[in-house]
Amino acid sequence: MAVVRPSVVVALLLVLCIVCATAPAAFAGMEGVHIVGDKLGWVSNHNYSDWTNTTHIYPGDWIGFRFDKNMYDVAMVNKTAYETCDTSHLLWQYNKSVAYLQLNHTGNYYFICTRGYCFSQMKLAVLVEKRPTPTPSSAGKNIKNSASLPETRNFKFLRLALALFAVLSMIFRL
Repeated sequence: MAVVRPSVVVALLLVLCIVCATAPAAFAGMEGVHIVGDKLGWVSNHNYSDWTNTTHIYPGDWIGFRFDKNMYDVAMVNKTAYETCDTSHLLWQYNKSVAYLQLNHTGNYYFICTRGYCFSQMKLAVLVEKRPTPTPSSAGKNIKNSASLPETRNFKFLRLALALFAVLSMIFRL
């Protein structure tokens, strides 16, 4: 039976920390995952109408909220609560630093911060719209040119996982 040295355990923990730290970033770069406010994140005194006007969200897509958990949170509310910043009837609430939520149905979704910042524009109305149907000519064109598409972060994450496996294989001589 092989004995695992403490240095190997430390190395594995370090690799695990790196993977855990990079996984949310890789997830956020995937198609169908939208980070509210992009690099700015979920903060007060920011008008999110530009973000909603340029972001198209379809059923099954995810939205992510990144924020300082010591100052902010995010809650889903109905339209009336959104308009009045009413926090008495929350549909969903999250108070950790990162929250991802899948929006499965078309329609309007409303989010606010319940810690008083809703009155400082920390609220968001999202329209989940029906996914456009690709035209036959554009669908064939995309398949034909798929080899020249840029690499997305989900493939980078896969490469990272394969590299991790290679390193662990060398360490344990698998």
